[in-house]
Amino acid sequence: MGRAKEHWMESESIDVKFACPTPECDEIVDAVVEPAYYDTSAENESDMAGYSKVNVACVGCKLEFTIEGHAHGAGTTYSVINHPSVEVVIV
Repeated sequence: MGRAKEHWMESESIDVKFACPTPECDEIVDAVVEPAYYDTSAENESDMAGYSKVNVACVGCKLEFTIEGHAHGAGTTYSVINHPSVEVVIV
């Protein structure tokens, strides 16, 4: 693989934040996640979607949550697994 392509493929981090979903915790969780890339070079549209997943811990309640990223033709979204009502904001 050429150097330019290697540099392009290196993952950069994305900062996200969300309100801790634990009812008795009022913390805002700040996290650094890997980006999910949409691969336009794939032959099939179904192969273009990208995913990323990272575990983060809340500093207030110490519970761990999984953040999942989905890259698709309309953009990239991040969500907290098992907490679909929690809005994850890209900072």
